[in-house]
Amino acid sequence: MKSLPKPSLTNSLVGKLLQRVPGGEFAQEQLEKIENRVLQELKGRLDQVDRGPSVAVLNLSVTQRGRGKPRAPSDLLRDLLDASNTQSRDEALTGFHARVLASLLPDEARILSLLSDGRSFPLINISAGTLMGFSPRTVEEGISSLGKYASVRCPELVPVYIQRLKFWGLVQIEAEDSDQETEYQMLEADDVVRKVIARIEEGGERARIARRALKISDIGRTLWFESKVAKE
Repeated sequence: MKSLPKPSLTNSLVGKLLQRVPGGEFAQEQLEKIENRVLQELKGRLDQVDRGPSVAVLNLSVTQRGRGKPRAPSDLLRDLLDASNTQSRDEALTGFHARVLASLLPDEARILSLLSDGRSFPLINISAGTLMGFSPRTVEEGISSLGKYASVRCPELVPVYIQRLKFWGLVQIEAEDSDQETEYQMLEADDVVRKVIARIEEGGERARIARRALKISDIGRTLWFESKVAKE
């Protein structure tokens, strides 16, 4: 492969300008060092391209042979049924817990940790309907201050997190918790909620708030206490 030309700022417009300003010589030296490093790295990559095709093809063919054809769905189902006949209840439960935990996001684990002591948290759903009250439609659901207390990194995703936890049966949504009236009022006064309501009313509809409570389910509690890391 042909060698790359050596970089030079001496005769370039940038080089001439740098020579005219205080500290320009030092800046020019630094730029030339950066150029050298970039070109050396580029040369190394191009060298790899020159000698790489045969190796790449060999690696690809070996990988394909090692992987083989995808297994037939009938074989996968047979393996699952065979496993179900031999595994114990504890093994089945451990497998379920492992699959669930592998699917969770870090923020969702924080929420599960917060709920693990059995407390319930206020949750509201907002729907919109005509002024006559017909055909309401859900606009926002799963709005909660839970994310703030759990210190999640993406508070705006809390409604999505709740739906995902509910999908796995780790949390349950119950009727309003009348003991948390103040918390519901604070949640309903939140800017996010007020903006949703304003948007609905601007569209000529009527907003309705449904109060609910979120807490950990029996499945979630079992998973937490079977899987939690011991405190140091």
